[in-house]
Amino acid sequence: MRVGLLFPLALGLAFVPGFMRASTPAWADLDPNVRSVALGGAGAAIPLGADSAVLNPAFLGWSEGAEGVLMHNAWLEDSTLEHAALGTSLTRGLGGALVVDHASLGSVQGTVVGSGGGVFETEIFHPGGTRLGAALGKRWGPFGLGASLQGIWETGTGVNGSHVLWGSGLAWAPSRSLISGGVYLQGEAGGSASNPRKSLAVRPALTARWGNPDASAWVATMEGSFGGNDLKGSILGGVEWGYLSKYFVRVGYRQFMDQAELAGVRGLSAGAGWEVSALQIDYAFTSMGSLGVGHQLSLSVHFSGKPRAKRTEKKRPNPAQVGSPDTNAVQPVPDSTRVAAATGGGMMDYYREGQAALKAGRYKESAEALLKAVAIQDTDVKGFYYAEAYSTLGRLYQHYAKSPNRLSKARIYYLKALDIDSKTASAKNGLKSLDREMPQAP
Repeated sequence: MRVGLLFPLALGLAFVPGFMRASTPAWADLDPNVRSVALGGAGAAIPLGADSAVLNPAFLGWSEGAEGVLMHNAWLEDSTLEHAALGTSLTRGLGGALVVDHASLGSVQGTVVGSGGGVFETEIFHPGGTRLGAALGKRWGPFGLGASLQGIWETGTGVNGSHVLWGSGLAWAPSRSLISGGVYLQGEAGGSASNPRKSLAVRPALTARWGNPDASAWVATMEGSFGGNDLKGSILGGVEWGYLSKYFVRVGYRQFMDQAELAGVRGLSAGAGWEVSALQIDYAFTSMGSLGVGHQLSLSVHFSGKPRAKRTEKKRPNPAQVGSPDTNAVQPVPDSTRVAAATGGGMMDYYREGQAALKAGRYKESAEALLKAVAIQDTDVKGFYYAEAYSTLGRLYQHYAKSPNRLSKARIYYLKALDIDSKTASAKNGLKSLDREMPQAP
């Protein structure tokens, strides 16, 4: 089947009318994404890679390359949830993901009441279950639309059951806006309308970002959860602080509206994350009041940060074709700090001039000098300097240019830097920060 037919088919299935024939198992409502867990469970307005398949599949439309996620959730005493997800970009603006979860709820001693009123032990049950899911997300400019299907099988309870859940999501994420939003809908297909209150779960959310991803950046998100197993609804949200797009600290809270008397530390969550190269490690804990504390640990692997679209021939750009940050960028400081290029300057002369201009805050001059540097093919200059020049150009376009396509150009320069030297850390960090800004595809 052609990829072009997959999304309309999945989208049609997602909007099949259905009602809950029975409440889905409680473990199916556990958040599989550790970052979202630390933020109070809010994830409908944040791009979460492959895990967006469960939290809001619309954000799969922002996928680039491929990602694999493994998560272990130590829930209560001897209950655990194992989670795995694989997501990838299929074509430009179209992403997909597969999800598998397995829950083990420990051992439960069965009992019966005898005719004389005595309680007798019977067999020991080992309740658990498995979830398999698939999702697609499509992006059109700043808007995204997604759909998912999940099958859940319960075992070990003596009365085994199965459920088919559908989900659909909307996302709004303008490339230059500090605000993004999302709505996720989920229901169960089949059965009757005997309990319409549980037929549909709705989760609207908003997220705000501020700061500089290359230094200190913040993310704040708030979400509402209504319907489904969450009978009277809940409000959840959290804040994340990131340093150098590598180190993250998170805190969140979830208030259940039908359990206001249990407010306090119950519902509090926190966590931390660390990114290194293509790996990301995240940890979170959740307070469950008298039930104890849940712990989540995940490992994410980014197989590729590059778009799957066909690459063009690897040629260094011509300054006249590429252009430089427009004149609306931050204006230069006085020429007294300028480092002039040598007469008939070579690559390294322009490279040093560009770096010095950047340090002095003359961003337009910096870009012009670096474009001249990369246009000179000097075999005596190490590839490290060309990679750093392209990475610096990416940074200039991302943070200081005013042109509408500045983020697309920034991505191109970061990728060129990695083509020359795949270990260029500044380019890797730049691409990660671009992903957090949710730019439109180049």
